[in-house]
Parts: sequence; structure tokens; C-alpha cells
Amino acid sequence: MRPADLKSVADPLSAMLVKAPDARAVCDRTLRIFDGSTRFDLKLAFAGWQNFDTDGFKGTATSCRVTFVPVSGYRRGVFAMDYLRREKDMRITFASLGDSGIYAPVFARVGTQIGDVTVYATKFQMGAGRAN
Repeated sequence: MRPADLKSVADPLSAMLVKAPDARAVCDRTLRIFDGSTRFDLKLAFAGWQNFDTDGFKGTATSCRVTFVPVSGYRRGVFAMDYLRREKDMRITFASLGDSGIYAPVFARVGTQIGDVTVYATKFQMGAGRAN
């Protein structure tokens, strides 16, 4: 991994909190991510609007197509990496955190070799969480 690969990157969780001037602009970007060993980009492209309803959010959310681009820190020729790189039907859907200009994921779908993995928010809340 080259030092340049680690410039302007975020961890996977922080990278998913997107600051944008409006909902349409959420997908106009590339998320530069480093997970501690692998450096990759998630290139987002606008895919449309999606109605989403969960505890704390009901409304229209922004859906982005996702292209996975491995950058460094991974073993070349690994089937799973190659599969993700070729996968054309990955989606992440973002909802607005009120008037903050920040959008967070509420839905994601990634195709795998054995079927789709789908993750969705069951609660959407802005503010301090509770301490355990």
C-alpha cells in the first residue's frame, strides 16, 4: 500500500454519513474507504428515489448504484474481490437527517455468489444515543 492510497480516506462507518447540498447530490461522489487492511472506493451514481418507512423516518430517500473499486491492500486474484468488482446491482439508499445536510444509509443490497444480502434500518434517529 502506498502512502498516497491513505490520503483523504474514511473508515467504512464514517464514510456512509454523506454531507450533500440536496438529496440528488448524495450520489454524485466516490467514497474513499480504508477498513484497516483494504483500501477501496465505492463509486456512487444516482439510481432514483425510493419510498422508505421505518421508526423515525417516513419519506423519499435517495437510491445510489454502487461500483466497488479495489485500490490496495488486498490479494489480487481472490474470487470474492473480483466478484464484487464485477457486481453491477449493488445499491445504497440514503435518507436525510433532518435539516443537517447529512444523509445516512437506510437500505443496502449487495449481490453475492449465493444470493443477495439486504440490510435496512429498523430505526432512524438523529441525536445522542443512549449509553449502555
